[in-house]
Amino acid sequence: MQISSEHKDIIGTLNEDGSFKKWPALNVNGGRYAKPATTQIISSEFFVVLPAGFTDWDSIKALRERYAPVAPAPVMRGTKKEVE
Repeated sequence: MQISSEHKDIIGTLNEDGSFKKWPALNVNGGRYAKPATTQIISSEFFVVLPAGFTDWDSIKALRERYAPVAPAPVMRGTKKEVE
């Protein structure tokens, strides 16, 4: 998945093993940060850096909804009695 231009400076990328591949230029609020930094994973590919005292969890939820793949809803096929 591609990072949109509006988020390119605040989203970092992860390697397949979950290690940090590329750190973002800015924290999730658009400010500077220093490592070590507090991070939040938003998908299997992306993460953001959180500033000290961060409380805007709705913004993290919005980023997850945009960048994390959504699994399809499970479909029930038959009843338990029919399966046995």
